[in-house]
Amino acid sequence: MNNEKYFSIFEEIKKKGGTLDGGKPNDKVLLIDGLNTFIRVFSVIPTTNDDGIHIGGIVGFLKSVGYAIKMLAPTRTLIVFDGRGGSNRRRKIYPEYKANRDAPPEDLIKQFPYFEPLVAAYNIASVRVPGFEADDIIGTLALKGAKA
Repeated sequence: MNNEKYFSIFEEIKKKGGTLDGGKPNDKVLLIDGLNTFIRVFSVIPTTNDDGIHIGGIVGFLKSVGYAIKMLAPTRTLIVFDGRGGSNRRRKIYPEYKANRDAPPEDLIKQFPYFEPLVAAYNIASVRVPGFEADDIIGTLALKGAKA
C-alpha cells in the first residue's frame, strides 16, 4: 500500500492541530477510542486505493481524528487502543462477554497493521494496556485528569 498519498490527510492536523500556546500540555486533552473510531468509519466509507484494496477505515479514521483535533484544538491528543486480550475483568463478571460477535471482515483486518503506525508517524500519542479495553482506559484517564 502506498502510504504517501494518504499522509496528506494528516497535514491539516499538523498545521491546525492543538498547540500549547503557553498553556500546560494537559489543559485540554482529547481522548479518542482508536478501534471504535476505526470500525465506525470502516463501516460507512467504502474507499479503495488504486489497487482496489479497501482503505476506508484508515482514510475515515485519519479524517475523523483530524476533524476532532481541528475543531477542539486540544493541547494534547491521546488515541487509546484496546489492549491485547480485551477486558479480563469484564469476562470474569460475564464469561460470555462478546462471545457471540461475528468475526471482523477480512478487509477490516487487513487495515489494522497500517493505522497505528500512521498515528505514530504524525507524533500523536497512543496507549494500549494489556487486559483492558480502550473505554476502561479512557474512563480511568478522565477520572485522574479531573482530580489533577
